[in-house]
Amino acid sequence: MKKGVAIYGGFDPDNGIDDLSDNRILPNPANLQGSVLDGNNSRSVIFNESPGNNRMDKTAILDGFTLTNGKSGNGGGIYNRLSSPLIRNVVIKNNKSDGGGGVWSYISNAEFENVSIINNDCTAFSGGYGGGIASRFSNLKLTNVVIANNKASQDGGGIWLAEKSSYSLTNVSITNNISGDEGGGIYTNSEDGNNLTNVTIANNTPNAVKLSGELWYIKNSILYGGTTGSNYEANNSIIEGKTSTANGNISASGITLATLFNNPGSADYTLKLGSPVINKGDNIHFSGLNEKHQRPGR
Repeated sequence: MKKGVAIYGGFDPDNGIDDLSDNRILPNPANLQGSVLDGNNSRSVIFNESPGNNRMDKTAILDGFTLTNGKSGNGGGIYNRLSSPLIRNVVIKNNKSDGGGGVWSYISNAEFENVSIINNDCTAFSGGYGGGIASRFSNLKLTNVVIANNKASQDGGGIWLAEKSSYSLTNVSITNNISGDEGGGIYTNSEDGNNLTNVTIANNTPNAVKLSGELWYIKNSILYGGTTGSNYEANNSIIEGKTSTANGNISASGITLATLFNNPGSADYTLKLGSPVINKGDNIHFSGLNEKHQRPGR
């Protein structure tokens, strides 16, 4: 990728899809379709490194691709070092690495919009942290993102962040990820704070979130499957094992995954009719969120 250059996929000129105004064939997490970039199990699918005074920023855009079969020391799907691109309408699946099976981020402020990071693996190598995403010294923004079914042999099945990394997560689902140690959903040992808004974290193994470092701000969110650490401020949220109703929070007493979701056993985390969290959020936390922009499927 390159600063000032946008790369778009999903075109099919033989069938009249040859312009951005056309209905492009965007990636589908369940089936390979549209434009596919394959790492052939030999390299990162996307490798971004831009040291010096002309660092890659969000004018570098990747839009409309599936990134698969990447294999590298770090970042099987995407490797970002000193690079901060915009990744949009992308599926990152079935990639492998030592750190960051799906995405590796080092000194990066990348943004991810309408992205699925699924079935990535950090278990076959010596490090094994951040099955979905691993980041160091990075400030990442994720909007309308699914992180599911990723694995790490050590910490952070879904996300691993450390060393002055911070995340802003909005409308994100982190489910069914596995780590060999802590933070099946998210593991953090970062010195910077993080924001979770309209985030679902559920059914991760061995626990949902391992929180340490600076304060986390959790709003309009669901955290189930075990949360360790107390350095967070929650508003209009439900956290398994917590019963306080201060700040609009919902008591989790007697509430299970089956109470909240339609079919969590089959990875359906849509809210069921009568779920106790329906209409319990606060719209003040939705500033800047495009509610018409749906999360990508799993």
